[in-house]
Amino acid sequence: IKSSAASDVYKRQLLISVKQNKELTALYFILRLVIIFIFVLNIIRGKYESAMTCGLTFILMLIPSFIDRSLHIELPSVLETFMILFVFSANILGEIGSFYEKIPFLDTILHTLNGFICAGVGFGLTDILNRSKKVKFNLSPIFVCLFSFCFSMTAGTAVSYTHLTLP
Repeated sequence: IKSSAASDVYKRQLLISVKQNKELTALYFILRLVIIFIFVLNIIRGKYESAMTCGLTFILMLIPSFIDRSLHIELPSVLETFMILFVFSANILGEIGSFYEKIPFLDTILHTLNGFICAGVGFGLTDILNRSKKVKFNLSPIFVCLFSFCFSMTAGTAVSYTHLTLP
């Protein structure tokens, strides 16, 4: 009986979320359909590495929903949109579609976008701390900007370093 009540609550929350973010929901739906189609196509063609990339991309695209539902942290829809487009562009278009070879500056664009996404995540983290009733922080706007910048630079450096060192 408890699982039925929890399921009803989940369904209600999902419907509210879909009604509030129609564009984001449509984007998620379309990108997931494309990933599933490419996954099945790669399985049929015997390209198991590309199929695994599709599977991992699908899982990565579930992370914002997981954060929202499990941790009760609502990501701004613009940040969430950029995150899922980045994951899709880097993995599906860049790796599987060979867009890194077809569009020489795509890698630079995605690394730049990654920096902005990391800055948004850093800003979001400090904003969550500022608004939290459990954590007693009152951070100045200058500190929030400095933290966002440092977070972005650190994450961007880590991503670039692993990108350069991995074969």
